[in-house]
Amino acid sequence: MSENSNETVVDLGATFEGVKLPETENELVALSAKLPLWQKDTLRRIALHGRLSDADKDTLKSAMYADHSLGTFADELTAFSADHCQATPNAMPVAMLCSIGPVENIGRLAGDQPPLKFAPEGITLIYGDNGSGKSGYIRISKKICRARAEDDLLGNAYAKAHGDPKAKIRWQVEGEAGVKEMDWNPNQPSPVELSTISVFDSKHATMYVDEKRQVAFLPFEVELYKQLAELVSEFAAEVNAEIEACQKAVAALPEQAPGTQAASIVDAVTNAASEDDLPSEDKIRKFAKWDDQDEKQLQELRIQAAASPLHQADIRARCVSALTKLTTDIEKLETALSAEKAKELEQEHASLKAAKEANDLAAQSSFSDLPLDAVGSVAWQNLFKYARKYAGLADPDHEFPYVGEDAKCVLCHQSLDEDAKQRFVRFDNFISGEAAKDFEAKREAYTAAVKALNALRIETGDDAKTKLAEFAALSEDRAQNVEALASFLEAIGARRDAFIHAASTGKFDDIGEAVEFSSVLHNQIKALEAEETQFRNDAKDDDAQNIQARRLAELEGRKSLAENADNLIANRAHQEKWLRLNA
Repeated sequence: MSENSNETVVDLGATFEGVKLPETENELVALSAKLPLWQKDTLRRIALHGRLSDADKDTLKSAMYADHSLGTFADELTAFSADHCQATPNAMPVAMLCSIGPVENIGRLAGDQPPLKFAPEGITLIYGDNGSGKSGYIRISKKICRARAEDDLLGNAYAKAHGDPKAKIRWQVEGEAGVKEMDWNPNQPSPVELSTISVFDSKHATMYVDEKRQVAFLPFEVELYKQLAELVSEFAAEVNAEIEACQKAVAALPEQAPGTQAASIVDAVTNAASEDDLPSEDKIRKFAKWDDQDEKQLQELRIQAAASPLHQADIRARCVSALTKLTTDIEKLETALSAEKAKELEQEHASLKAAKEANDLAAQSSFSDLPLDAVGSVAWQNLFKYARKYAGLADPDHEFPYVGEDAKCVLCHQSLDEDAKQRFVRFDNFISGEAAKDFEAKREAYTAAVKALNALRIETGDDAKTKLAEFAALSEDRAQNVEALASFLEAIGARRDAFIHAASTGKFDDIGEAVEFSSVLHNQIKALEAEETQFRNDAKDDDAQNIQARRLAELEGRKSLAENADNLIANRAHQEKWLRLNA
C-alpha cells in the first residue's frame, strides 16, 4: 500500500451544498446531470417506488463496483428523467379533486356504487368497515394524483370475469370555470393538473412530529435526494471498510537489496500510484521462476562470497534499511502512546466532561419550560446545525434563523407562530453561546484524538520476524533482539487498546506503564553501519567482487520473490483494488 493509504476516506459524491431546491421536474432532473449513471438510476427507482428494496440496493451496489472496474454488471440502468416523476406543484395552478367513480374492476368496489365526492372546502372524512373499499380509493388517488409511491390496482379476486380497471374522475382547476372529467384507466397518463395534489399514507410518507405533536411531511424533492444521499453514505461506509481491509491484508515481504530487480518489483507493487504503475501478475510470475539450475548457481555464489567483504557489507545494508523503517514506525507509536500522551488524553477527557456539564446546565436553565426533554443535548445540537445547513440551501436569501412574517420551519415547512419564532431565537442564542461553543470544540478535539488512536498501525511480531530474518541470522544476540522486538510489538498493541478503553470509560489508571524499544534498534543500526563501512573499506577497488556481489544480490532477490510469489501477487491484487476503490 502507498505510504498515506491509511488516511483514505471515500466520498462517492451525491452532495448538493449550495444548490437551489428545484421547482419543476426539469430542474429536478437537471440537478442529477453530473451524477454517475447508477446514482441516476437510484433516483429513478426512488421516484417510481418510494423506497429502495434490498434487491435494488444489491443491483445498484454491483453497478457502483462495476463503475470502478470491480466486477461485471450486465443489467441495464436507466437515467432519472422527467417521465419518472409527476410535475412538481410549485409553478402550477391549484387543482381540486371533485370525485372518483363510478369505478370498474378495482378491488371489490361495486361498479354501480355512486361516485366518492369531496367537499370543495374544509375536510372530507371517509369512513367504513374493513373491506368496504377505503384502500381501493386510496390506490386510485395515488395513481391519479401526486404520491411518494404508487400501489398496484388489484382486481376482484372473487369475480368470475376480470375486465380492465377504470374510473371516472372529476376535478376543477383554480381560476378556470367549470369542472373537468375523464374516463381514466391505469394505462393512460393522469391529468397533469392533479399532480398538484399530494396523497400520503402511513406506508409511503416520511413524517416528522414537532413538539406540539403536529405531523408534517417531507417534500418529494427533498426526500428523493435525501434517500440518494443515505444510500451513498451507506455504500461509502462499506467501501471504506473494504479499503481498510485491503490495507490490513497486505502480507509482509523480506527486505530486498536496493537496486535489484526484485526490489524494483516489490516497490512497484507497494507504492503504485495508478494501475498503470502496477506490474502484471504474469510479469511477477515470470521473474519469480526458480529451478534447480538457479539454486545450484546461488549456492556456488554463496560459497564464493561467504568470505567476501562486499557481500557482508550488502547484508548489513539490507539489515540497516529494514531496521530503519521499523524504527521510524516504532518511534511514532512510542510518542503516540507515551505517558505524556496518556496524561494529555486524561486532561482532555476531564475538560470535555466539565464542558458538557456546563453545556447541560446552560440548556437546563434556558429550556426548562419546554415540553420535550434533551433540548441542548449533542443529538439536539446536531439536529439544529443540520437545520442551519439546510436553511442555507432552501432559503439562501435570509440569514438563519429567519423569523420574519413569512418564516417557515426548515424541517416541517409549516409557518412559524410567534412562540415558535421566539424558540428559534432562543435556540440560536444557545448554540452561539460560549458554553455550547466550548463543548463542541472540546468534543471535536476529543473525538479526533480517539480516532487517531484507532488509526495507529502496529506491525505484528510475525511480520517483523519475516522482515528481519537476515538480521536474526547474523548472530544469536541479534536473533534474541528480534524476539524481544516481537514481544514489544505485542505490548505496544495492548497499550493502544488500553488507551482506547480508557478514553471510553475515563479510567486512565488502567493504562499502565509506557513501553520503549527504539533505543535498542538505534544501537543495532549504529553497529551495523560501522560493520558495513569496515567491510566496504576492505572490498575497495575489487571489481571482481563487485560483479560477484551484484550477481548474488540479483539471485537472492529472485529466489526471495519465488518463495513469496503468492503473497506478492496477493498484495498486488489488494493494491489494485485499493486504487480502484479510490478512483
